[in-house]
Amino acid sequence: MALCLLARDAAAKKSDNRVIPVSTFIRELVASPDQILDSKPVQARTPDEAQKTFGDTFCHSNIFFNHFVKFRDHGVINRRYLWRLIARGAGGLCADFQFGVDIVIPFLLWDRRLRRINVSALFVQCKNDGSFQITPREYLFDMMNPFDIQFFDEKETDPVPVIRMVFALASPDATTVVLKRSGRTQPSREGAYKAKFQADKYTSFDIWCAKASRETFLPIKSGEDDIFQTLLLQFRIFPDVYNDKRTEGLRNVTRTMNPGTAVHPAHYCNYAPDP
Repeated sequence: MALCLLARDAAAKKSDNRVIPVSTFIRELVASPDQILDSKPVQARTPDEAQKTFGDTFCHSNIFFNHFVKFRDHGVINRRYLWRLIARGAGGLCADFQFGVDIVIPFLLWDRRLRRINVSALFVQCKNDGSFQITPREYLFDMMNPFDIQFFDEKETDPVPVIRMVFALASPDATTVVLKRSGRTQPSREGAYKAKFQADKYTSFDIWCAKASRETFLPIKSGEDDIFQTLLLQFRIFPDVYNDKRTEGLRNVTRTMNPGTAVHPAHYCNYAPDP
C-alpha cells in the first residue's frame, strides 16, 4: 500500500491533479514502465481487445485515491460498491481470508463519469515469502479471476479489461515480467480448421514484480532498499527469530519453545528425537 500511495503522490504532483491517468500511475509505480505500456493482454475477450496495448486500452482511464480502507466483507469487491469507493478517493485492503487478492484499486475506464459500468480495477496480490522469486507463478493470477472474486456479476455480459499484479516482495532478485498470451501447445492436424482467435471470458494484463527494490519499484529511492527489506522482516518473524540468536545453542533452545512447527530437529528433540 505504501508503494502504491507513493506512486500516486508522485503522479498527482506530475499531473498537478488529484485525478491521475492510469498510465501516469504505472510510470510512477514501476521502474520499467514501457514494457507494460507497450504490452498486449495475456488473455482477451475479443480480437479487438487482444490487439490493443496496455497504453491504448487504458488511454482514457483515470485513478483517484489517496488512502486505503480495510474491507470487512468480501462482497465489497463488486463494481456496484467500488464506484462509491472512487467517490471517496480510496483503495481497498481486502478482508481477512479474502481469496486470491490483497489490494484493490478501482478506476474509471472510459471517462470520468462515476457509474458502475465504467469501473475497472487494479488487483494486487502481495507475497512476503522468498520462495516467490523472478519466475511468475501463473496460478496466482488465476486466483484473481474477476468473476471468481465477484468483481463482475456472474451474468456480466460486457466485462471491462482489468489489471492484475503480483508483488513478490521477498524475492532475492529484482525483475518486472509482463505475461504474454500463450500460443498453441500442439500442432494442428493437416487440413484442420484453425481458429484465428480464441475468446476468453475477460481481458487482463498480468504483471509480475519481484523484490522490494529500486530496480523494480520507482517509489523506492536510491539507498532505500534496506529500509523496505527491514519493513518486510517485521512481518516475517520466522525463521529470523532463530537466526537472530548469537549461537546455535541459543537458536536450538528457542526452537524447542515452538515444538513441531518446522523441520529442524530441535523442534522435536524434547519429545520425539530422531532415532
